[in-house]
Amino acid sequence: MAETALLSGYPEPTSLANAVSKIAGMQMCIAYNQQYGEQRFIPVIPNSAFGPNDNFDPKSGHVLSSLTWRFHEARQTGAQSLTIWGSGGTPRRGFIHADDIADASIALLAGDTTMLALPLNLGTGRDISIRKLAETIARVIGYSGIIEWDTSKPDGSPRKLLESSRLRAFGWQPAVSFEEGLKTTCQSYLDNLITPFEELTAKEIGN
Repeated sequence: MAETALLSGYPEPTSLANAVSKIAGMQMCIAYNQQYGEQRFIPVIPNSAFGPNDNFDPKSGHVLSSLTWRFHEARQTGAQSLTIWGSGGTPRRGFIHADDIADASIALLAGDTTMLALPLNLGTGRDISIRKLAETIARVIGYSGIIEWDTSKPDGSPRKLLESSRLRAFGWQPAVSFEEGLKTTCQSYLDNLITPFEELTAKEIGN
């Protein structure tokens, strides 16, 4: 999705409240710039953020961090299967590491953005299916049980991938690969457990 697609249609129903609140914030930034005649605010739209010290709560966390918690819990308890919402994991999501968001923000603050049309998408140009995401997290965490799907639950948007060529043309490129970012995110979760899970060592995470 390019920036020009914003407000061109009705938001995906299960994301409506979240989408409307973010669009309101974006429009506020643009309105301030128009009022003051300069780009005092630079609204950026990142893909789903992840990284160390994420919110791993299974109820309030985003899909990557909540799955990390759930797969670890399933391994801890010896669960033979774990059920995920949706029709089979076909929806696709783009993710961007928190360090890349910070780096892009600093680059925009330091650079000349006066000629940039706003807002700006902030993504890596890659996405992954929910099924592949779940399988990868399970492998990194060390869970070998069966992944099942609750088809009575919604899939959400079919795809959330941002077209970020305008930010690339500005001169910024992401530096953290999804694979490396996932390993450090899972390791951060394990390192900060109240009861450390000793079986899963840093060496296992690296493999």
